[in-house]
Formats: sequence, structure tokens, C-alpha cells
Amino acid sequence: MPLNRNLLIMGVALAIMTIAAVVVYSRFAAEDPAPLPASTRASLGAVGQFIPLEAPVAAPDLKFSDEKGKSLTLADFRGKVIVLNLWATWCTPCLAEMPMLDRLQRLLGDEGVIVIALSLDRDGSKAVSAFYRQADISSLGIFLDPSMRAIAEARTSGLPTTLLIDAKGMELGRVTGPMEWDAPAAIELVRKALPAAAGE
Repeated sequence: MPLNRNLLIMGVALAIMTIAAVVVYSRFAAEDPAPLPASTRASLGAVGQFIPLEAPVAAPDLKFSDEKGKSLTLADFRGKVIVLNLWATWCTPCLAEMPMLDRLQRLLGDEGVIVIALSLDRDGSKAVSAFYRQADISSLGIFLDPSMRAIAEARTSGLPTTLLIDAKGMELGRVTGPMEWDAPAAIELVRKALPAAAGE
């Protein structure tokens, strides 16, 4: 009898903790995300946080979808230099760099670069669309991974994380944390990954 009572108590405690976690997550997920003020840009490095790999490695072929639900992988963008940014609207540091990534896409999109800002929001397109409108993001597409599998597959534990991937699908390096992606040094860093600049 004591064993059954203990199991019942443990089950009730587990249920209460689960409900509490859902309530806390729902509260934060429901808040309207606000972009950080422009003054925070001064605290972000241009390329200082970028860690190049000694030798390129195959980028993880992540699976995700666009805002219309179309299934995609990174291989679908082969031939372009990819700036893969893992982010979420509940990640405050992520929000600081989104307008800069938007400008990077606007500046380099015609040169063969695509910024894949991969949202890990559980609310998917709804949360991302609301943030894009609020922050006036107009050049980035909406890419979604509500399962959050990309975190493990990209071998990272923090957000934002950004991988620079060449046109052959090889990771050249990454940044953990926000970076000033529209700074001249960052733009030059991405341009160097283009096939012409790499001598290919």
C-alpha cells in the first residue's frame, strides 16, 4: 500500500510540474516580441565572434518548412552561399540581429547568397510573421522548425547560432551569439565564401 501511495504522489507531482511548465512557456510565447533598440548594435561584434573551421565539413542537411508548409532541406539551396541562422522570437539576443540579417539578404541576395533565418518557434509562422511585421523585416523568407531538431543536428546548444555554408554545402565556420551582420567586415566575410571569390 505505501508503494502505491508513493507512486500516486509522484504522479501528481509530475503532472503539476508539467502543467506549470506549459503555463510558463505559453505566457512567454504569447508576448509580442519587441526588437532591441538600435543602440544595442554597438555591443555586437562585426566578425570577432566568427570561428572559422580549419577544414570545411559537410553542413547538416536540416529538414524544415517554409511558411506555406513546403518541406525543404539545406540541399535545396545548393549552389548558393547560405547564412543559416537558428533563432526564435523568445530569444532576446536573436532579435537584435534580425534587422541586420534582413539587410544582409537585401545587399547580397543578387550575388548568390541566401540568409535562411530558421525559426524554432513552436507557434511557427504565426509568431514569425508577427515579429517580421513589427520589426519591418522585408527581405528574409520565413523558414520553420517547430520541432527544434535543428539545435541537435547543427551541434549547438545556444541561440542565436549562425553557420556560414559555401555553395557546395560545406560549413566554413559559425558564430554563437548575435553579430552585426550588416557591418562591412561581415558583408566581406560572406562575400569571400562565394565561388568566384574562393577561386572556384
